[in-house]
Amino acid sequence: MIQGPSLLCAAPPPPAPIPFALIGWGWRAQQFTEIAACAPGWFRLTGFLRQNPDGTEPVTPVQNLDELLQTQPRFVVLCVPRAVVAALMIELSQRGVSVLAETPPAADLDDLNRLWRDLPTEAKIQVAEQYPFQPYHMTAKALIDSGRLGRIDHVQAAVAHDYHGVALIRRFLNVGRTAVKLTARATTSRITAGPGRDGPPAEESIQSSYQLSSWLDFGEKGTALYDFTGDQYMSWIRSSRLLIRGDRGELVNNTVRWLPKFNAPARQELSRFDGGEPSGTSASGLFAGRGMALPQSVWDPSPARRLHRYGVYVVVDESISRNRRVLL
Repeated sequence: MIQGPSLLCAAPPPPAPIPFALIGWGWRAQQFTEIAACAPGWFRLTGFLRQNPDGTEPVTPVQNLDELLQTQPRFVVLCVPRAVVAALMIELSQRGVSVLAETPPAADLDDLNRLWRDLPTEAKIQVAEQYPFQPYHMTAKALIDSGRLGRIDHVQAAVAHDYHGVALIRRFLNVGRTAVKLTARATTSRITAGPGRDGPPAEESIQSSYQLSSWLDFGEKGTALYDFTGDQYMSWIRSSRLLIRGDRGELVNNTVRWLPKFNAPARQELSRFDGGEPSGTSASGLFAGRGMALPQSVWDPSPARRLHRYGVYVVVDESISRNRRVLL
């Protein structure tokens, strides 16, 4: 739950609220409407379009896309099923509208290729890939960029699902759109049900836990192991894990080991410092270790690079179904 506009930033709001429109509904869409409600000096929801409105919407829904665009939003947020998001991105872009799309931007490889082919060259699209910009992951990248770990050639990421995990792997290995050979396997095990978006479980039960593991080979640029089970996000008994290895050191979760000199090992723990809420939910939280510079926010403007990450995730499914290695 958004606690208030203090989570946005310390800078003063713009002269006028930024107008935006929303297509879709559900848990993700509600986060955007809550942001607008909490920060009216920053954002203004101009219009809302969804199938089967039920009266719970923050504003009266419009009937079609033409009516939505008549509200003159600066950009449109898409929170729709993956089966239709690509078509909407193309249509809005062809009409000169900027788009902020929730992940994923396409349902399969055909849709990704369609985006690549049909999007106007001047299209303004941002896919809401947030994981590389979370404080811990930004600190891991700052540690890599410092050179302390040497040349990075291996990553193991059990942190985020599907395309989010791929985004982190490519970022930490700094492989860009390098072609990758991959092999994937899926397994199912038992787990005691834990909390979800609505809170802790009401009673004890055993559920199936789906785990996807994939070996990614980027040739001379490195290798990676992607491993994730969806329970990790909220489970009390399934933890996230991150390993980043270089020729002079490694990061294992919050522990850094490296060689300042070839015969002088060093170890350091990363700690999180939170501003605002004592519960640790503040958006201003940063990780830092002694002697390390705090990372600055960065942005990847390349649509090609973002689409390629999603392509890797789509091919993982193909590897599982065909039970063989595939090349992307």
